[in-house]
Amino acid sequence: MKNKLLVIMFAIMAVLFFSCQSAPTYSRHLNAKLLHLVNDAVFEVVLEKPVDEQIVYEKEIDWNLVPFAMRNDKYHSIGAAFAISKTELITAFHVIEVIEDGYDKCFVRDTKGNVYEVDMITGGSKEKDYLIFTVKGKTFDNFFQFERNYNIGDTVFSIGNALGEGIVIRDGLVLGTVPEKDSGRWNLIKTSASGSPGNSGGPLVTPKLC
Repeated sequence: MKNKLLVIMFAIMAVLFFSCQSAPTYSRHLNAKLLHLVNDAVFEVVLEKPVDEQIVYEKEIDWNLVPFAMRNDKYHSIGAAFAISKTELITAFHVIEVIEDGYDKCFVRDTKGNVYEVDMITGGSKEKDYLIFTVKGKTFDNFFQFERNYNIGDTVFSIGNALGEGIVIRDGLVLGTVPEKDSGRWNLIKTSASGSPGNSGGPLVTPKLC
């Protein structure tokens, strides 16, 4: 099964190192086939927390104010990625780039909680902020395809790891395009579909399956 992908949406926000795993949140307009595709082909990008992590705080922290999942998750959740072929995923370049010193591995996590290690980088562009890669021990029966045709007013869904809380889906409309900010060499799609820190690397999709 494949879905027409309108454009890769990399949220223009700093990636936050929240760590939380939860069931996906879905828009009421999402059809069942697309929901199935999202479950199969969209992933969190995560980093494994060091086992011997020692953090010193300036003052005592009330851990009851920190969500349970964030306190107990073995991973830092930093962004999103999605499958574009049977073997490859794509994410935002800056999601992988922000890996801190001391992290020598990166992973993706599916909606069922299964974790796969990033294997090989096969393509990408820092300038255009995308990175294509494979993971170890995983191929994809369901994946997205790029959609080149769209109209202002079309319904779209932003899909990503919003606020580090697992895969979240929000609907909106295509509003038009804006030029790339540095030199205007290409256009970016403007949409009313919400994005949050953690959405970086997730797709913006049309609701119609091909």
